Amino acid sequence: MDGGAVVDVLLAHPKLMQRPVAVLGDRAVIARPSELVLELLD
Repeated sequence: MDGGAVVDVLLAHPKLMQRPVAVLGDRAVIARPSELVLELLD
């Protein structure tokens, strides 16, 4: 699935979007549970 198709699906079904997303450099995590943010920072 290309990026455009993913966007189309998320626009049609916004409940699929997981938030919050924490980004650090070239890495990202869905911060649920919040402890995952700590793993990103290590």
